[in-house]
Amino acid sequence: MWRDDGFTLLESLIAIAIIGAITTTGLMVMASARAREAEALGRFRASLAAEAILNRVGLDLPLTPGRRKGQLPDGTTWEIEIRPHAFETGAAREPDRIRILDVVVRITPGTDGARPVELTSLKRIGSRHDW
Repeated sequence: MWRDDGFTLLESLIAIAIIGAITTTGLMVMASARAREAEALGRFRASLAAEAILNRVGLDLPLTPGRRKGQLPDGTTWEIEIRPHAFETGAAREPDRIRILDVVVRITPGTDGARPVELTSLKRIGSRHDW
């Protein structure tokens, strides 16, 4: 006597395999999303650090052409490059003349695989009575 009110073993195994494949795909998508979120958070933190260091230029970091490097407590390295702006190159060096400088801040996060962040700004220098 044969009854048709249930699933065969083969049908049950196929259903379990399909559910497993769907679950695996879902978990992979979630893991990928978490990795992208972690990368975005790292870049956001690096951007905040770059902005904070850029704001220090002219205060406790001297506004003179050249390069300076440093490291934050979390292992993130930073570098500042200050150079005359493109239209300033070759201009006469008058002491009272206002000059424009390019200020570039590069932040390299201490975590492996994180991409560096770079901010560029212009700063002016000149005689104090012009400020």
